[in-house]
Amino acid sequence: MTYFATALKHYSEEFQERFLVVEKDSLSQRDAFDRLASFLDVSPFPQHVLLPRYNSRGAKSPALCKQTALLSQLKKHFEPEYQIIDQLLGESMTERLRQGKAIF
Repeated sequence: MTYFATALKHYSEEFQERFLVVEKDSLSQRDAFDRLASFLDVSPFPQHVLLPRYNSRGAKSPALCKQTALLSQLKKHFEPEYQIIDQLLGESMTERLRQGKAIF
């Protein structure tokens, strides 16, 4: 079975500098958009341009989020995947997991 992070690692190795991984949570920060513009070799967004982020699902969490025992098992199961994503993003997904902010 191939997991998402394993596939991302393969693409990253295959495409090298032509491949960029951007975490959705970073899209609330202007520097993520500037990094994307730089990657695409286009001008950065002007400072006056607003880059709002919208929650299209609403504020209600899915029922899965309330099943702490199951979430704990899933986190352990996907730990190798999180480590790969940590390497690709250059930051710690496992830290966000401890805070309950990462999704599966």
